Amino acid sequence: MTYNLFRYRITTIGATTLALLLFACSGETPPDNLGDGGLMHGTPWLSSDDPGVQPQAAPAPHLAYYGGPVLQSVKITGVFWGAGVGSIVKQGMPGFYVNIVNSPYLDWLSEYNTTKPVQSIVRGSYAGTVTITPSPTGASLTDAQIQAELAKQIGAGHLPKPEANSLYMIHLPAGLKITQGKYVSCISGGFCAYHGTMAMANQNVYYGVLPDIGPGSGCDLGCGRAATQFDNQTSVASHEMVEAITDAGVGLATVYGPPLGWYDGTNGEIGDICNGQQGTMVASGVIYTVQKQWSNQAHACIVSRAVVPSDFSLALTPPNRIIGQHATTTYTVQTTAVSGMAAQVALSVTGLPGGVTGSFNPPSVTAGASSTLTVVTSPTNASVSATFVVTGTGGEKTHTVPGQIAVLTPNTNLIDNGDFESGKLSPFTPSSTAALTTATPHAGKFSVMLGLSTPYTTDGTLAQNIVVPDTGTTVLSFWYKPTCKGTLATDWQQVQLREVNGGAVIWTPMRTCATAGWTQVTMDLTVYSGRSMQVVFQAHDDGKVNTPSWMQLDDVAVLNR
Repeated sequence: MTYNLFRYRITTIGATTLALLLFACSGETPPDNLGDGGLMHGTPWLSSDDPGVQPQAAPAPHLAYYGGPVLQSVKITGVFWGAGVGSIVKQGMPGFYVNIVNSPYLDWLSEYNTTKPVQSIVRGSYAGTVTITPSPTGASLTDAQIQAELAKQIGAGHLPKPEANSLYMIHLPAGLKITQGKYVSCISGGFCAYHGTMAMANQNVYYGVLPDIGPGSGCDLGCGRAATQFDNQTSVASHEMVEAITDAGVGLATVYGPPLGWYDGTNGEIGDICNGQQGTMVASGVIYTVQKQWSNQAHACIVSRAVVPSDFSLALTPPNRIIGQHATTTYTVQTTAVSGMAAQVALSVTGLPGGVTGSFNPPSVTAGASSTLTVVTSPTNASVSATFVVTGTGGEKTHTVPGQIAVLTPNTNLIDNGDFESGKLSPFTPSSTAALTTATPHAGKFSVMLGLSTPYTTDGTLAQNIVVPDTGTTVLSFWYKPTCKGTLATDWQQVQLREVNGGAVIWTPMRTCATAGWTQVTMDLTVYSGRSMQVVFQAHDDGKVNTPSWMQLDDVAVLNR
């Protein structure tokens, strides 16, 4: 025979929402409400007279995202409902949880990451096992009683307080039934397990309820086709665990929208689509029986699949900025997806100078998108230069990119060693025909001789990179003493602004062939605010005898006011 599995969609009639659980039923109508309010989904009891053929998924299943929470890094607490929980469960399930949440069984669930809100599913952890002494002592329980006991045990400190990724997996002793209206666990037309949600203070509490499926329980006849009780127990537990991970808030959902997570309106949750289809997973060297889960990407029920790790790169534009006091500047952080699914990348910045703050808009992006880093200085910031680091974390990858910022007080000189009194040319970049000289400096002991007093053909040049600040007025100032014995057509002294490191010419504000004493030149560079460039001083000679041309240079400054 084929399985007569009824799959119900969430339907709102007036103000009443039908709370739905998947069942293996024969001719029964869907329940009006399967709990004391709230949507609960479970593992259907399977027909005992079936020859063992796995049930097939409904045509063209597809999980859609409805905006609710997922458990990004599930943290399972095993809860034993009293001392009567079976020895097979006590001995085996803690190890199963420890290993399975840190296995490839969870890795491929990254296909159910979300962007609004940003949620990334990764491997989880096991918080340990707690045996509680519950108040209800009868032979049957309702979900309302389980919720009340769970809240009581948490409130008393017997169970750890719930966190965003907490999942309490509650194992019941033999003979204890769960009733939901007219439906009962471990009987034909009933269910094997379920997971649910309740609100407690300001935190959702996520839980799974797993009846004993040992011999004589009834669940041994319809809750799995594996050879052993333990294998069927891990299969049922895996069904509920993965459904809780991908649709954590279903127990509070009333419409197709938050807190409902990943759901198929025809076929149910990720495990419902594949109910009864078992496979094996090797976790920490142990072979476990698990239930297959529905993969939108594979279009099939699977245990796991090869997952290309998500990776990304970071770039910062521009790499450096100069800024004044009480000012604002921005950088663009560009992310690029390198491999796997486009990760959600959370951004942070460290290493900014004291008094300088940085913020991202947005603070998290999908790899391939960009964010703006806004940097703000205080009114009292001192002059300082610093290298900071932008860090991006997405999936299991972390990457960094450095940046530079210089904070300038008024009249700070952007040129380093512009008076040459260090007795060295660095950090200027000179040509072979540029040298320090102590002959007739403008001030102090040193100036620079560009060119030679005898004919030459290699230009005398001196260059240094700068970044024009985003704020204030920026002025280039220098003193030069020219000697030109040729004509402007063949010999000259000039200053140019070029792209950094000797690139294309941006502007040639001065070019002359003159002979004079020390002369000061000033040039407004404010129009180039925020731009990186190179300031280049040059003396050119045509190499002819008797017409050498050169110049001395001193007290170079780029002042920001």
